[in-house]
Amino acid sequence: MEEWNQWAEKVKGCSKCGLCKPIKVLGIGPTPCDLAFVGESPGEYEEKLGKPFVGKVGKLFTKILLKVSFVREDIYITNVVKCHPPNNQTTMEASQICRGWLYEELKMVNPKVIVLMGTFAAEAFIKDCSGINSVRGNWYKCSDMEDYINILPIYHPGHVLHGGGDRAEDIIVSDLIKVREFLWGVGVRGNPIKSVKINSKLLGGELLVGENGISLADLWLNVKVNK
Repeated sequence: MEEWNQWAEKVKGCSKCGLCKPIKVLGIGPTPCDLAFVGESPGEYEEKLGKPFVGKVGKLFTKILLKVSFVREDIYITNVVKCHPPNNQTTMEASQICRGWLYEELKMVNPKVIVLMGTFAAEAFIKDCSGINSVRGNWYKCSDMEDYINILPIYHPGHVLHGGGDRAEDIIVSDLIKVREFLWGVGVRGNPIKSVKINSKLLGGELLVGENGISLADLWLNVKVNK
């Protein structure tokens, strides 16, 4: 914690780019932590409260987490850029400068998985990323960090609120189920299992879920499509 506090003081004093503001919104959550979420930049409400992912987007984010049995208090949440940009337009200059702070931050958090929310966050980690649709739901290795951490890009929760379509939330949930499977296995937390058989009238009979069968993520989407 002392290391994080020292890092935080350095970030608060940063004035390296034209986006710089006196108020910095830093990450929140346990350190170290197995799971870290990275968004783009804080909004006006986040700046006011000094916390990432609050307000409407934050409430939706919390709701989505609960659908896959994740709890906000158990994860680390941060943004690529630490200052609220005017008109919510984050600059590449700010991203490149803040990226150094972010890598230092994540090194302290030491996650097993980093979830990248939205195009901006994905582009900060994935070379040749051409938008979130080209990478979401696929596993990558973070080549810019020493330990080659597993990363998974997903839609930003704000995408659901701003015209993402009827299935946008379900797609986010499906992608986060992949993270849950990676961290916990098919079963519940603390009791991972490789596979389980289920009998689904909706999907036409017996299914093997997990190893050598359908994934929980695909099962979720199939159930949603067939409803």
